[in-house]
Amino acid sequence: MLNIQQILLISCGLLLVSQPTKAEFVRLREDQTQSCSLQLTEAKNIEHQCLITTDETSPLEFWKPRLSFHFGKISQSDFIYLKNIYSGWSITPTAVSYDRDKSY
Repeated sequence: MLNIQQILLISCGLLLVSQPTKAEFVRLREDQTQSCSLQLTEAKNIEHQCLITTDETSPLEFWKPRLSFHFGKISQSDFIYLKNIYSGWSITPTAVSYDRDKSY
């Protein structure tokens, strides 16, 4: 019989060897989107807007509201800063690259 430490070690090992998955994004209707007053703490010096979209098709109530943050055109240094802060935790590197003419 396995003890709790052995189970935790096996679980951690399985997490480390598992392959990354790709997320599937569903485009929501624009009329379901509204402004919200939330601000990202780590991005307080970079102008941005919060949008909340309601997904009525979600089977779970707590997944119906979806937050997104829009920054508009930003400098490369702000892009790198935001990328490091908000995607640095991920094992899979972000596929987004900087384009000075693009809005984020």
